[in-house]
Amino acid sequence: MAEVELTPLEWIAKVNEHLTLTLKSIRDGVDLQEHHVETIRALYSVYSDGGLILYKKETQTTNDIILQGGLFSSDNTTAINDGTDVDNNG
Repeated sequence: MAEVELTPLEWIAKVNEHLTLTLKSIRDGVDLQEHHVETIRALYSVYSDGGLILYKKETQTTNDIILQGGLFSSDNTTAINDGTDVDNNG
């Protein structure tokens, strides 16, 4: 199967995926995988060059920012081994 370049939106989604997994690994104390380190290295130049300046409130801590990485995902999810219930009324 041939590889094709990602569209801009697909690229952003993939970067988001890498950063989300990276932040989760950092929070959980897990060693980072090489592709996550490469993502951080690549984006660090954007930070250090001032290409995308972001601000935080003075009282916000780094740990608060890391925890926000899972803002839209639930850390309290549980696996269901017997499948999904489907309502067949209709």
